[in-house]
Amino acid sequence: MIKELHEFFKTCPLLEGSKINVDYLESKSGGFTIEAVPCEPVIRRYYTGGTLRQYCFVLALRRPYTGSVAENLKNEQLCEELADWVEECSSNGNLPKLSKGASAQELTVTSGGYLFDEATNHARYQIGFRLIYTKI
Repeated sequence: MIKELHEFFKTCPLLEGSKINVDYLESKSGGFTIEAVPCEPVIRRYYTGGTLRQYCFVLALRRPYTGSVAENLKNEQLCEELADWVEECSSNGNLPKLSKGASAQELTVTSGGYLFDEATNHARYQIGFRLIYTKI
């Protein structure tokens, strides 16, 4: 699942030219990572043997952090634009292409971008997402 999400986010024009990692966020500004978060994977079981499932994850990003209002607004704006891009993709049916036997149904934002850690001059922001999909 994470591989397909990685490929999906590589198509985001807001991330063009950026390195997108999996389960690793660089300590310097400019990096992105996709990380799975715990959730109950099966939402519903069908009598045919298939299931409706969810995959919860965050897209985290490292941005400059100086305490400047202008800088922080810029960081929050990028988070909002990323969330908007995902919502637009989902409403247009542009969803991640999943492996054989699975089909994406919906990709939603579960938490808007927020400051997660500001311990250094490079803060971590993250946005929560949930992918709903069927699996045979």
